Amino acid sequence: MKKYIYIIPMFVLGIGTTFAQNSGDALRYSQTTLIGSARFNGMGGAFGALGNDYTGTYINPAGFSVFRNDYAGFSFDFMARKSDANYFGSQNDDSKINLNLSSLGFVKHIDINDNGWDKLSISFGLNRTNNFHRRLDIIGTNTQNSLADVFLKNANNQGYTPDDLDPFNEQLAFDTYLLDTVGGATNYESPVPSNSGSRQNLHLRSNGYTEEFSIGFGAKYEDNLYIGLSIGINGVKYEETRTHTESEFDPLSSLHSFTFNNYLKTTGGGATIKLGFIYTPTKWFRLGMAYHSPTWYTLTDDYASDMQTTFKDSAQYNANSPDGSFDYRINTPMKVITSVGFVIGRYGIISADYEFVDYTTARIKSDNYHFFNENNAITTSFKPASNIRVGAELRIAPTISLRGGYSYLGSPYEDDINNGGESVSYSGGIGFKEDNFSIDFAYVYTQQDQQYYLYDSAINTPADLETITKNFIASFTYHF
Repeated sequence: MKKYIYIIPMFVLGIGTTFAQNSGDALRYSQTTLIGSARFNGMGGAFGALGNDYTGTYINPAGFSVFRNDYAGFSFDFMARKSDANYFGSQNDDSKINLNLSSLGFVKHIDINDNGWDKLSISFGLNRTNNFHRRLDIIGTNTQNSLADVFLKNANNQGYTPDDLDPFNEQLAFDTYLLDTVGGATNYESPVPSNSGSRQNLHLRSNGYTEEFSIGFGAKYEDNLYIGLSIGINGVKYEETRTHTESEFDPLSSLHSFTFNNYLKTTGGGATIKLGFIYTPTKWFRLGMAYHSPTWYTLTDDYASDMQTTFKDSAQYNANSPDGSFDYRINTPMKVITSVGFVIGRYGIISADYEFVDYTTARIKSDNYHFFNENNAITTSFKPASNIRVGAELRIAPTISLRGGYSYLGSPYEDDINNGGESVSYSGGIGFKEDNFSIDFAYVYTQQDQQYYLYDSAINTPADLETITKNFIASFTYHF
């Protein structure tokens, strides 16, 4: 059987008529949202110059050596995500909830006291870096075009006989009479009148995550320099089901409705290296810098699709694709983070991180296909972005601390494609500490506006999406 790889560049959240490796996959794994501990989230994730929190060491591994004592801790995250879609004036929403273990960490110190080096820190742990759980419903009447127009254009442009059409797309349309030949074996027509439109429903369900198992090393020199190195082993699991249904066609059409289903499962892993330092020239001021190498992912996509059509004479047809599988690699961009922190005696902390990431440097690779067009789309449609995190902690009693934070994730898109695509988060939290044990809680509210194309962006008008994510995090830590 022929190997089919039909690529449609993805400049926005939605893709075309098939699952294929494209710029959207590169972006999915290049943007990370550390979930982690409640203290980290309560302060907006601004921990690059602070340390003393396990999730914060994923920003700057020098934080390992800031811990005064040995550490063990874990965190749980309860997420509620709601997506509102506006498509041709029709408003719809859907939501999904998820509970997971977001962070688990252990730090051990070894006293060395050698030539100014005070201690060596060794750590290991697991932290969730993305949560892909989502439910999305887009419903509206599109009077301009149909997904059938895309199948028809592709089939005629390919110039293939029916047996050689893409078995995940156009061949399914042919087998269910959404396409038929006319005047020759490579000339096709559709029962949907060109540019007539239809009532369109898209139901998307996704779940999965990226996570990082980290082994870290840190050291403290004199009383003001902390350095760190970590090696991350990354895991990926992503599953998506997309159901596209159309009905209410032109009265002259013989077609009543059709449904096109796509199924995707992505699994794999990767590796990354992080370096950082924290310098404390005075007791009240901290400066941090960190470098994150690209994450080198090796991934496998397993995918399939099927189609059902119903005609006005009650005839029904079904067709299924073969099971597809494809191995490939993604290199995400590197990151550089600069951080400052101000320690206000025993009363509190103010901190900020600036993170630079150039999304144009992400790359997709494979031994079986040259991703020239897809990597060119990454270079031309993405841009460098700035991410900002600001946080504060106020100790209102010897055992109680209040926290607040703000973070901004800059748009990866060039020329404000996808409504800019940036997201903002507001957070707050509280912590209780008694002797060596701490319990912390945080709430994070994140808003993001995007666009979603149901199919080919050259003809389809996108749906406007607003996604609200609410995270409730609880952490339990023990210093010994």
